[in-house]
Amino acid sequence: MKAKIRRKTQGWTFNKDGVSQGFIHYFLACREQTRLVYKELWTSHYEPLFREFGSAFHWLLAEIYGKYKSPQLPTVKRMINQYDVLWRKENPRPNQARLNQQELVYGLCEKVLPAYLKRYDGDLTTGKYKMGYNVIRPVKWIASETTWKQKHIVPIPKLGYLGEVIPKSFEVFIRGKFDQVFEDKKGKLWLFETKCLSVINEDEIMQLLPEDIQCLLYLLAIKLIYKKKPAGVLYNIVRRPGLRQGKDETLKGLLARVEKDINTPNRQNHYFKRIEMAIDWSEIEIWQEKFLNPILMEIRDWDKGNACHWQNPDALTSRYGRCTMFDMLVKKDSSRYYRRKFVFNELQDNI
Repeated sequence: MKAKIRRKTQGWTFNKDGVSQGFIHYFLACREQTRLVYKELWTSHYEPLFREFGSAFHWLLAEIYGKYKSPQLPTVKRMINQYDVLWRKENPRPNQARLNQQELVYGLCEKVLPAYLKRYDGDLTTGKYKMGYNVIRPVKWIASETTWKQKHIVPIPKLGYLGEVIPKSFEVFIRGKFDQVFEDKKGKLWLFETKCLSVINEDEIMQLLPEDIQCLLYLLAIKLIYKKKPAGVLYNIVRRPGLRQGKDETLKGLLARVEKDINTPNRQNHYFKRIEMAIDWSEIEIWQEKFLNPILMEIRDWDKGNACHWQNPDALTSRYGRCTMFDMLVKKDSSRYYRRKFVFNELQDNI
């Protein structure tokens, strides 16, 4: 018998895989990191607390909006156990530090999620919110954690004979996963975008929408998929608790303080905010012309070897800490990394 040859998983190519908002962010930051993450499929074994909490909370919300009407605390506990099973499949050999961090993540979710469901009880029932509601109301949920892949046509204007414009174009897949899409009482579609943050700056969030690559790409996708121009974005902001564990305090003690704080009268407005941002379709068209289409042309040329490749030293650290490829780029150490199976791991039907 001939021995089976294990073939290397095929990395990213422009024509086959297209781009996601995550890919665009990597490409803007550093082309060498883009190559390692998407063409070589390198992935870090370690994820910081804010990412792990965000991943878990997004998954739990998707389960709730997709399957349940009035989930109580036992349901939340059961869903956390289901998430942990999936997490362990993707992280089969976690060290003790990761297990401890994950225990904290689950504990925070167990305290935050019931308070969230109390604050936004109308999402799942009659649309009447006991605590009041002053932004656009979801009437019908259209999509929940829905993965999409759509063809986008990129025009390439070139000057021809005597200066006339000869229109040419190419197609590219744009890809992503909606948190949720909903319909309001007038039948208009809205993107429901959940963000788990430790600090909430409403003015900054509102001012940055015209530059928010993920939201604008997803609004474009809504138009392509549902053949309707979306009305805008409803930012669903969840504050990750910032209480720190005391030197001699147990995790149980910390979580008890979190639960008390989040359920204190008037504190729910501290932890949960929704910001309604209407958008005119002309803003999406301008964004496509000025940013999306030019960057897609650059990515296409880079994949073909017709654009420069470089490492950006300024992208090694940011306000969030070290980049995911820091050890490999700076220390030439690959011990904390592995090669994943999928190009866009975050878009698979897992966590």
